[in-house]
Amino acid sequence: MSDSELSSLDSEELLQLAVLDSTAGRHDTAIVKLKRAVIVDPTNARAHYMLGAEHAEIGLTERAIVEMAKAVELDPSLETAHFQLGLLHYTLSNLEQATLCWRPLDELGEEHALYLFKDGLLKLAASDLKTAENQLSLASKASQGQTAPLRADIDKVLNNVRRHIADQGPGTETADPSQYGSNLARRYGDLDS
Repeated sequence: MSDSELSSLDSEELLQLAVLDSTAGRHDTAIVKLKRAVIVDPTNARAHYMLGAEHAEIGLTERAIVEMAKAVELDPSLETAHFQLGLLHYTLSNLEQATLCWRPLDELGEEHALYLFKDGLLKLAASDLKTAENQLSLASKASQGQTAPLRADIDKVLNNVRRHIADQGPGTETADPSQYGSNLARRYGDLDS
C-alpha cells in the first residue's frame, strides 16, 4: 500500500489492516500502519496498544512499554493492555513496576483469568511454586471462553512450572521471573471492542 493510499485511511481502518498484517506475521507493515494510525488519531488507545504489542514482538521492549503505558493512560478499561504492560516489566525482572501495572486487574475479581494469571506469575517471582501452580491451573480453567492466545500462554507457563517442579523435586524454592514471562503472546483481545 502506497503512502498516498495510507494517508486516505482513518485510524480505525489503519488499525484493522494492521491487525490483519500482524496475524499474517507481517510485523513491519503492521508497524507502519500503526504508526500512521497514532499520528492520525493520537487518542486511539487500541492503536497504541497494538503498536506496543508489535514492538514487543520484534524485541523493542522499551518502546513497547511506552506504547502500552500510553494505551492504558488513554483507556484504563483495556484489561489486557494492563496485563501486557505488567508482563513486559515482569520479564525485565522489574516486579515492583509489574505489580503496579497489574493493580487494576484486581478489580476483575479473584476468579478472572487475567487476575489469576498475574497472581500466579507473582507467586513464581516469590518462589512459591506450588501456589503459583495452583493459581495458574485456576487461570487455565477460567480462561475457557477467552481468546486462544491467552489460554495458550497460561498453559505454557503452567506446563513450564510443572516441568520445573518435577525436574527439581520437592522443596525447590527458586524461580526466575524472566524465564516464565518471555515469549508469550503480545495481545489477547482488547482490539475486538
